[in-house]
Amino acid sequence: MKYILSLFTLIIVLASCGQNQDKVDQAKQELLQQWQADQTQQTVENTSWESDISEQWDNTNQNDSYVEVRDVSDIQYISVNTINSQESIDGELQITWKTLDDVTTISVRFSNEESDYPVDNYTLQTFKSGDSTFLYNASSKSKVLDYGENVYLITATSSTWEKSQTEVTINIPKTLTENIKQSESQLAGSSQELVVWDLPTSSRYWEPIKVWESSFTYSQIKSLEVKKEVLPTVSCETLGDFLKEKMNTWYYWNTCRDIVEDEWIRFNLIRLDGDAYIYERTYIDFKNGYYGTYELETGEWVSTETIQEKNKELWEKEFPNTQIVDTLMRDILQS
Repeated sequence: MKYILSLFTLIIVLASCGQNQDKVDQAKQELLQQWQADQTQQTVENTSWESDISEQWDNTNQNDSYVEVRDVSDIQYISVNTINSQESIDGELQITWKTLDDVTTISVRFSNEESDYPVDNYTLQTFKSGDSTFLYNASSKSKVLDYGENVYLITATSSTWEKSQTEVTINIPKTLTENIKQSESQLAGSSQELVVWDLPTSSRYWEPIKVWESSFTYSQIKSLEVKKEVLPTVSCETLGDFLKEKMNTWYYWNTCRDIVEDEWIRFNLIRLDGDAYIYERTYIDFKNGYYGTYELETGEWVSTETIQEKNKELWEKEFPNTQIVDTLMRDILQS
């Protein structure tokens, strides 16, 4: 615009000074050439700036985590709940959804072209016909969550054998997943530091027996397993949050006790395991890093709809040997 004004001004000045037409035309031509050159340079600068912005945007997208939910079939029997991909930082992510119709079975097909993990086809074991909600635990430990685009094809089959399909894509940046695997490796290394001869012995529970590299039991107590783990400090007030991260199935807990503040708690927990349920007393020893479970009862015919009622029933029931196990865990804490 400034060149247009300059050109107009020059024409008036030259004309008023009595200059001939050739000089006026020459001056006009020089100004027009300069203006065109500047415009070309500006276009190049703008194009370069836009290219830089585009490149930055592409790099940002590659490094960002995101979630995409897509309906594959026209008919839909489920509705996927909101998923926060940032929660995958610990190598585990829960995909939950609701059923919109009568669904009998649900299967999930996992694939990731950027990962070494194989394609995995899994039918949910805890889901029963008539259940209104359910979950799928995407875990790096189970090799169904890795860096890149994790694709989960969810197939819901109705009572009339019609199928609906929903695709959930979760992109995890490679750097984030490498941090996850490094943390898991460090945790695995720390959890194996188990020395059983330092553990207490007694005529009530006899002596410790090493089960695996990082777990043990006691010869006189059946159905007890204690694992050496790196554990956060958990109280009865924060137990709910801890179990959300720890458990990968439906569960309810009761009777939590802070035995020694910031050192040891115990509680009872019922969880589903396929078609069965397991009711156990759980001990968390933060001082020594022990996570113990003592099986109290197992059975069948408990679903996601009835697990809460079963939890209340078991809470009112007395179980033998719990006092002996409580004493053992207290002795381990004080050893």
